[in-house]
Amino acid sequence: MAVKVSVVIPVYNPGRYIEPCVESLLHQTLPQDEYEVIFVDDGSSDETPAYLDELADTHDVIRSIHIPNSGWPGRPRNIGVDAAAGEYIQFVDQDDHLAPDALRRLYEMGARNGSDIVIGKVASNFRGIPHGIFRADRDKCTIHDFPLIDSLTPHKMFRTAFLREHDIRYAEGKRRLEDQLYMVQSYFPARVVSILGSYTCYFYSKRDDGGNAGSTKIVPSGYYGNLREVLDVVVANTEPGEFRDRLIRRFYRVEMLGRVSEPALPKYDDEYRSNLIDAVEKLAADFVTDGVHDGLAAVGRLRSTLLRQDRRAELVELARRCSDVTGQTRLDDLSWRDGRAICSVTTQLVHNSDKRPLLLLRQGDRYYLHPSLYDGLLPSRERFEVTDELGSFRTEMALRDRESAVEWPCPAEFIAEIEELGPAEGLDGIA
Repeated sequence: MAVKVSVVIPVYNPGRYIEPCVESLLHQTLPQDEYEVIFVDDGSSDETPAYLDELADTHDVIRSIHIPNSGWPGRPRNIGVDAAAGEYIQFVDQDDHLAPDALRRLYEMGARNGSDIVIGKVASNFRGIPHGIFRADRDKCTIHDFPLIDSLTPHKMFRTAFLREHDIRYAEGKRRLEDQLYMVQSYFPARVVSILGSYTCYFYSKRDDGGNAGSTKIVPSGYYGNLREVLDVVVANTEPGEFRDRLIRRFYRVEMLGRVSEPALPKYDDEYRSNLIDAVEKLAADFVTDGVHDGLAAVGRLRSTLLRQDRRAELVELARRCSDVTGQTRLDDLSWRDGRAICSVTTQLVHNSDKRPLLLLRQGDRYYLHPSLYDGLLPSRERFEVTDELGSFRTEMALRDRESAVEWPCPAEFIAEIEELGPAEGLDGIA
């Protein structure tokens, strides 16, 4: 029978952390004559090569390939793709695992829709997840009509002919953001991307030895040099305007402003912090337009303003002040009605140790960040309006399994309230 899915796993000195991955791949509901598992060992120096060969000798579904050490997952993944016989390719990392029905569901969705890429819902006990894209199943979308740019990890299912037709390959050698480069190169030519949001397919698992890929501290010059390559692909595939601004804004918000913000920025030593800001400023100067800046939320615009004006001390101080802002949640009511648990929850943004409400300013019918957040950080009394953002505020509720990290979204009604506190310094304060 033709192979439907080839699972490609780059491997290097995984130790015992590879065992859940192996077990999950041996116990898929897709019949074993319909998929193959390709482990590409990147010159491991432990017992892994012998272990993989034993697995391949014992299980017909497993193949083991050995290559000299390349130092990063890119080359092993490319070798795996070249060797793949499947109609689709699913990438998995050595310390992660799949749900039992993942390959069957992902393949069937891809085959039904003629998908170039199929994205399965993910769960993690240590890293952020773009929950928004998994709210529902979506048979067909593209980078133009759905926020696929929020999901840039490569642990997805790709149509093999699509990868080969467009010569989409991983950058090889030791580098950062090769995943993001691979994904932006994939999203632009993809005519059909499908999303399986109703079943958790992929599990990122935290290693207790801190050895997860990407957990090491970045070297700013190299990291932002690699990010430049990603942004070059975005620019090459878009025209100036709102669409390009929206895509670049994601990288500006996450990889650039996100790195010069709380909680980490105030904790860095002076030399590292200076090198980091140098690299971010240089990249932002080349790619961040006023359109990218203006589309940020208010705090993001404030942070961006300080960065673009090279106000480094002020950028650190803003990070310190924002570190004091937290969400405070209170359970008001919990009851059981008609077989359902019903709860009422109040959430408020507070700051400082005394948990005072976070303030805004009102002038007429317009709302702004309160100057206490940025007093002394800018030479003029520039204001950062939040009026249009207030209508987009939402609180989402989900049930989370503490062990597996699987989440189930819960139906919820959300009401945003603004509490009037009265005039202050000629302006109205609200919480």
